[in-house]
Amino acid sequence: MQITAPDDDSLINIVATLSPESSKTTLRSWIKEGRITIDDAPAKRADQPVKKGQIVALGAKHRFADQDKKLKILYEMH
Repeated sequence: MQITAPDDDSLINIVATLSPESSKTTLRSWIKEGRITIDDAPAKRADQPVKKGQIVALGAKHRFADQDKKLKILYEMH
């Protein structure tokens, strides 16, 4: 999912237009996780300025590489 910034604004405000149902806390976590890019470069901060015409994109949720493999239980309390 991506958007071209219609005006100069802060990153958090642009990302909020991408996902209006998400809380600011969620949006900040996406930035921290590296899911948000500005012109294909990872975003650094929620208050980072975005210029009119830059492309802000939301990447896919990061998944564990071995998600389909079973976890080995090392310790179990009884």
